Amino acid sequence: MRAETDDSGLVVGALDIGIASSGSIYVRDLLVTGEAPVVEVRDAQFLPRESVQLVIVVLDNTLTVYADGELLFEELEIMGRTGITGVTLESSSSATTCLAANVWGYGWE
Repeated sequence: MRAETDDSGLVVGALDIGIASSGSIYVRDLLVTGEAPVVEVRDAQFLPRESVQLVIVVLDNTLTVYADGELLFEELEIMGRTGITGVTLESSSSATTCLAANVWGYGWE
């Protein structure tokens, strides 16, 4: 997830890449201003209890995502933004768990 904040620290936009409980992978690019988010979904068969290796490449206004070596999103057009990058767990159940290991982030101009 990459969250963009304004000068007061409030989140004004976010880029979110995730795996749904159905096993599909999604990209959600949104502005908090009330505009409808841009959502792209790829059907996949990722099982909730199995690990998945994600490689996410964001260059300017494009996003490419590999999952376990398979290209799922190639140069998907996204909003260019700066902000805080992190890993989050989004669930309606308190029993849901997620492990993120070996997370790397690079930036260059």
